[in-house]
Amino acid sequence: MTSVQTTRARVLIVDDHPTFCEGLAALFERTDDFEIVGKAWTSAAALAEARAQRPDLILLDVAINEGEITVSGLDLVHQLRRICPGVKIAIVTAQSGNEYLMSAINVGVEGYLQKDLPPEALIAAVRQVRAGERVIGSARQLTKALTQLHEMVQERARNECGLTEAELEMLRLAASGLNNREIGVQQFWSEITVKRKMQTVYRKLDVSTRAQAVADAIRRGFV
Repeated sequence: MTSVQTTRARVLIVDDHPTFCEGLAALFERTDDFEIVGKAWTSAAALAEARAQRPDLILLDVAINEGEITVSGLDLVHQLRRICPGVKIAIVTAQSGNEYLMSAINVGVEGYLQKDLPPEALIAAVRQVRAGERVIGSARQLTKALTQLHEMVQERARNECGLTEAELEMLRLAASGLNNREIGVQQFWSEITVKRKMQTVYRKLDVSTRAQAVADAIRRGFV
């Protein structure tokens, strides 16, 4: 029989907490499919280790404290990719703010994982990253990301239609069942003004009736 050997992925860990860095290294060294080839506590050391070791995978903290300054790990992503084209990068962080997650997605990292994941869950997530998947290691973070992405898509669609906030509010009121006169009372407009503004909305949505405008707005998630 021919034995099949699994090539161990070469891993660089970048984290400004040496104790966590060492613990993470020990965790992955116990596996059969990962090899720790470097550890770095500063951005300069991370770049130097990347040049020297050419890792397959980098586990990178989202923020690296260096004395009086804090370096964004996300700012290092493009530099690390220039040094190691094709390297897979997973953020491993204690930060819970959604802005970090969205920024990480925007710079194209393959993983965004929480430091408090159980060890086996963390290893499993990094294995998915190595396999070419994009992984968010927290259900709550994933929900936040999907919600914000949905909001971004809606905002882009609204901008493409050119609808103003006043027009969107008018559509919301129409969707709630108010007629033109009632909308006018709510918005301090005359009924004639409401009709004129509705005609503008019809043109922007490429529809010809109030019912079509409301239905289209609901379909697109505007109201």
